[in-house]
Amino acid sequence: MLVRKSQILSAIGGLTLTFLTFLPLMAWLVNYTSQHTQLLHSFIVLAFAGAVLIYGQHEKISLTFSYNHSVLLGFLVSYILLGMIYLSKLTVLYIPALIAATYAWCHFLFGSRYNRIITALLVAFSFFLGLIIIFPTIDWPLRILAGDISHQIFEIAGSETRLLLFNESELFAEPTLVLTMDGRPFEVAPECNGFGVLSASTLLSVLLIVYYKPAPFMGFLFLSGSILSAFVLNLIRILIIVYLAPWAGDHYFAMHEVIGISVFWFALMGIWMFAQRFEPKNSETIENIK
Repeated sequence: MLVRKSQILSAIGGLTLTFLTFLPLMAWLVNYTSQHTQLLHSFIVLAFAGAVLIYGQHEKISLTFSYNHSVLLGFLVSYILLGMIYLSKLTVLYIPALIAATYAWCHFLFGSRYNRIITALLVAFSFFLGLIIIFPTIDWPLRILAGDISHQIFEIAGSETRLLLFNESELFAEPTLVLTMDGRPFEVAPECNGFGVLSASTLLSVLLIVYYKPAPFMGFLFLSGSILSAFVLNLIRILIIVYLAPWAGDHYFAMHEVIGISVFWFALMGIWMFAQRFEPKNSETIENIK
């Protein structure tokens, strides 16, 4: 398809206007994500998985600059939401407005040919934005849950354990949850709550479910199993670190990081490999299956 210079210029102008409209929101998202390692890692996993799926198309990506019903619907929803923001001051509507505008621009630039991967990435990205919203409220419940279950497992194993909550004091700048085993203290830090592996597993599962479109019940089982597996693996990570700590000595931090990274990628690789069961077995490409 021959693209005219006027189409390119209008697209650049429209993209610039959209970018400026959502610049405050995007700046906040970048800043907030970069400050929280767990969210940043989840976004990197989502971006990397999306790139792998796009590469797997084995087709050269070309720009179409075409209008279709998806483009018009996306822009319509985005402008309606922006109007509602102006009238009601409900700034939370900026998030769905951004998603709708991104959906419209993706279809305008690449056409409906890549509808499946565009939809999968935007649905997963929507989940990512939802995780950003709930992150401040879910940190402590996950930490307490992980600490309590670990505490009970250690007690069953015959170790002397206690789970203690310290309020702000000279020792701790903020409330701190501490798990002790045989007199050795371990802080149940935000990184121990499992949110990193849980959020990354959830995003990857959602992306693959929307992309491969398994049967609804199978998709539900796959997502539930991914989340449960991530939670269990995080508990196993905590148990291994606590048991190995006495032998780690000065290499405790390195041991902690190696085990954490290994569990993180083990969970994601398991999800990716299992999802290949959903891939069509014939020679027809994913994009041609409706």
